[in-house]
Amino acid sequence: MKKLNNVAEVDAEALEKGPITLAILSPGDPNFMKAIRMACERNLIIPVLIGNKELMEAAAAEIGFDISDFDQTFIDDPQLIADKGVDLLSTGEVDVISKGQMSTNYVYRAVIRKMKKTGLQKVIAVTTFWEISPLDHFVILTDPGVNIAPDRETKVELLKNAIAYRGLFGHDDPRIMLVSAKRELDRELPSHADRDYLKEALAGEGYDCPVISGNIRDLFEAEPEERPNILLMPHLVTANSIVKLDFFLDVKRRGVVMTSWGPVLIPARADSAIHLVDEISLVVVVASRFKEGYCENFR
Repeated sequence: MKKLNNVAEVDAEALEKGPITLAILSPGDPNFMKAIRMACERNLIIPVLIGNKELMEAAAAEIGFDISDFDQTFIDDPQLIADKGVDLLSTGEVDVISKGQMSTNYVYRAVIRKMKKTGLQKVIAVTTFWEISPLDHFVILTDPGVNIAPDRETKVELLKNAIAYRGLFGHDDPRIMLVSAKRELDRELPSHADRDYLKEALAGEGYDCPVISGNIRDLFEAEPEERPNILLMPHLVTANSIVKLDFFLDVKRRGVVMTSWGPVLIPARADSAIHLVDEISLVVVVASRFKEGYCENFR
């Protein structure tokens, strides 16, 4: 399998693999419509639009975008919009779903409800990819979006999910770091104390990989070949703060949520249209490789 190490390689493969069918949930916003138009122009997606009819038509008209040929479902209630999207993903009628201009809570609720019905997956998480120069691989950060204060068992699942992404991108050498303030705070912290438990738990499931605890500075100050490629966050507050450091650091960021049926895109409502297309490019590759059976660990 070809290894993917950076966003340029992801974008190149997305152009080869596209288009995929992407359901956009509540795209009644000119910025999202602009991203949809740009993704269509690059032949990345075949859009399925689900949302309020008037808002979608107004947003498309504002940017001069003809959406009349696209599959459209008109629903006003945001929870019903999210439920419809997850139903389409779980039945394979679409390859990916993406949140539009709506609260993320509705999408997570729809995914979790469906997961509980099927019993296919224990944990969902936002997985963020950082491209950091001079590293020749992505660094995975988990979880900056769903799990508020993960317990040990949840942390194991988060790490297995991150390792699965490494496999999906052609890499089989996970190096895990538990992000911890142990050096700064002279007391025992779960983010540090969990290290041995997590290493043993992963080894028990066939994942024999280094697990250390450290500070975010270690990601940038250690020798490139020794830097971790998976960062496990202690809780949501820390994760949310760190993942947004791409605004200040020389890194490129993209993120996705994986389910047992395929990827879910959860962009920020403030993301630019260009960044939204970048995120779409990532899920084109993830969805394509997932469908081709490159990694079974998400199922």
